[in-house]
Amino acid sequence: MSRLLTLKEWVTLDEAAEYLSGVFSEGVSTADLYRFALAGSLTLSAHFVNHGRANLGRRMRMRDAGFKIVAALDQSEAITYLSVTAEGLPEFNAWLDLNEDQKQLFRAHEPRSKHILLNGLQISATDCIVLSEEPGSIEGLWDLSMKGAERLDIENALQSAIGGPSVKLFNMDGVLLYRPDGTHARLLEEVLNPDAPSVITGPGTRRLAAWPDRNTYVPAGSLPSEAPVVVRTEALTSFVALASGKSNAPRPLDERERTTLLCIIGGLAKTQGLDLSHPFTAGEAVVKMLPDDIRLSGRTIGEHLKGVRTALDSRRD
Repeated sequence: MSRLLTLKEWVTLDEAAEYLSGVFSEGVSTADLYRFALAGSLTLSAHFVNHGRANLGRRMRMRDAGFKIVAALDQSEAITYLSVTAEGLPEFNAWLDLNEDQKQLFRAHEPRSKHILLNGLQISATDCIVLSEEPGSIEGLWDLSMKGAERLDIENALQSAIGGPSVKLFNMDGVLLYRPDGTHARLLEEVLNPDAPSVITGPGTRRLAAWPDRNTYVPAGSLPSEAPVVVRTEALTSFVALASGKSNAPRPLDERERTTLLCIIGGLAKTQGLDLSHPFTAGEAVVKMLPDDIRLSGRTIGEHLKGVRTALDSRRD
């Protein structure tokens, strides 16, 4: 990889395609990048230039996420959550691998009118994302999980690039994003409340004067135009190694392993007197400690350091 490229945290899709064309001595288009992403070979990211709103959370095993039991479901809950009636309980218990206390609670709610809801969004056979109810703010680079509505965005972009049909499908889970530090997010879009305070921004247009409460947000059906799709430089190098047959990438860390490593980082940071309440400032300090031939930005390091305090708190007695 060229020296100048290593100094960039991310590149545009056109820049990534041009670079890969040079590396492999054959034409690579943005449509190819979409294909690689849909196949799981290349990680694409969204750059939130003007910030955004999202429910933030973490990935965990479904059996650890917990559940809730309700008497009835409206349409949105039936789609948003995994629901199982008591009639299907035996199969559900075996599949979810519940502990004995959870099974006893299920048996206590035997009436067929009850519904069991997973406290999260299922993203694999065993894992889910547990999200906060309150909206949070996101900015900068967030990777596309390719498990929600963002996958349909990429599929639609591919079809548009090759002259195919437009994608008319939709995903009720919304746009699902994540960061290298293990934080996951479900992107939200604003639903204007006619009773909310607002200011006029132009002829026939208005915006809310302040962030409204969570009831005026819904899961975003697609990526916003103000969050362009890009490629992290690290993702590009990983793809080159994979395509060249030189990838020795280890398996992804699970949540427990990630937490342990973050706690170790927290201990090392303490010995160096780093103030992790200002992660990006601490990241810049770490950059100065690295050997000259190591290329990492203070912002990239700071994104990882953001998770240290949460990891330490989770291991306190």
